[in-house]
Amino acid sequence: MLNQETREKILGLMRQIPEGELYPLDKARLNSLESDLSNLPIFSGLILRTASHAHVDQDRLPILIVCGRDSERLRVVSGLNETLVVLSPLGRGTASVAGLLAGDQKVLAPGADMVTEVKLPSRTLRVESFDLQERFPLKFAPGMLAVMLIERDWISNVELLEIQDPEAGPGQSQEQLYFLEDALTFADRIRSRQGVPGEAVRYDRDRDSPKLLGEGLQLKIPSQISMEGGHAVVHGAIKLRARPEWIVQSRYRSQAPAEPFVWTPERQQDTPRAIVQATLLFVQGKTTNPRRINLQIPIFADGEPKPGDLVEGAFQVDLPKALTEPLHKDTYWVYFIVGQFVDGPHQIVVQEPD
Repeated sequence: MLNQETREKILGLMRQIPEGELYPLDKARLNSLESDLSNLPIFSGLILRTASHAHVDQDRLPILIVCGRDSERLRVVSGLNETLVVLSPLGRGTASVAGLLAGDQKVLAPGADMVTEVKLPSRTLRVESFDLQERFPLKFAPGMLAVMLIERDWISNVELLEIQDPEAGPGQSQEQLYFLEDALTFADRIRSRQGVPGEAVRYDRDRDSPKLLGEGLQLKIPSQISMEGGHAVVHGAIKLRARPEWIVQSRYRSQAPAEPFVWTPERQQDTPRAIVQATLLFVQGKTTNPRRINLQIPIFADGEPKPGDLVEGAFQVDLPKALTEPLHKDTYWVYFIVGQFVDGPHQIVVQEPD
């Protein structure tokens, strides 16, 4: 796989190209970059480079990709057919996912018996640029996006792209913030599900919850499961520096009710002070349509967190109950994504029921 020193050298070469020339990539620049890359040690992996910022109404969002593969990888993955582009907001919102290449969601990759007899090259190197707007035909809200590529058990570097709207003015819109009524609604939903048979998601710790020593996120996932009968519980934990968009505002969005809100000890235990949105991504080979679970992880605390404070949360997800579409008998690679933070891949094998 790709070591860090080689990755940095490749990124350095990619960043020599001006942002405005990333897409479409001029043939002379393409040839020059390919020539420079051919002088580096042989590598396998995915590397990407995006522009650092874009206007909210910009027609193009360029992305430049370098992909190196050896013959072993070429036996199971063909070209960029299985490569996913993931856009993850740093503030409020869950990850958006699309196949890098346009076309059908189902793809064919080498690996079938008839392909094993074909003589594969010992190494391939591919440099290509794309327009993200063609993969994500939607209007992005102002803010920071983390951009990454995922392909089975491969994940690229993470790039940050700022979507700017000069006309929006200072401050944040109410749509980007949580308010007291959001926290109270969340608390009511948690209380209504407590003790209910078939509860899919819990937001507490138990003896299997990961223990984070430093900043980051972590999943603990069974290596083998059956999607029919029994339980298949994934445990997760986060310890991250709070962003303003996560923190519950100490006021109502609209006019306050006659009775003021008081943070009683009971409310501190079940009403979140912050809410962090996250995505669990279940990536399967030969497809660009991963299963996913979107989460809102509550942060409980005695006092109001400030932007930059370390906040902690935990959850438990019973996969057969939480997934809207069951996992098939196959191998999956699971990623846990919050903004620019990623934990994974975790390999999980789905078996036929006993």
